[in-house]
Amino acid sequence: RNAGGKIVVAGAAIKPGKPITVGHIGKTMLIGLPGNPVSAFVTWTVFGRTILDKLAGMTPPRAQRRHVVTGHALYHRPGRCELRPANITGHDPHGHEIVSAGEATHSARLAPLLAADGLLVIPAEATQIAKGEILEFLPL
Repeated sequence: RNAGGKIVVAGAAIKPGKPITVGHIGKTMLIGLPGNPVSAFVTWTVFGRTILDKLAGMTPPRAQRRHVVTGHALYHRPGRCELRPANITGHDPHGHEIVSAGEATHSARLAPLLAADGLLVIPAEATQIAKGEILEFLPL
């Protein structure tokens, strides 16, 4: 703000990555990412890359979300949408991709993200996801 900029977004209800900032100084867009590596990657993937693709005129964007089936039950603390690293483990009898995800997302643990095929999108209001439920998946 001291440089004459304007903050347009100050935080997002996602995990990991809540402390993202989007703004501009004049015509220059600024994106402030969180400090933890997984948080920074997730917010860049969801917000930064999407903004950059739009500014570059890319249509459609690179990664398209798609629906997948959960391979096991998942638990989630409600309040923020969670993007949890996940792996495609096969297909169900109907041809839908089955995914497996860890028990939680840790914003400083890179190993699960490095091994992931994508990010499983767990809705903010969910507390429990049953095996076989359909969720969104953002491929990496």
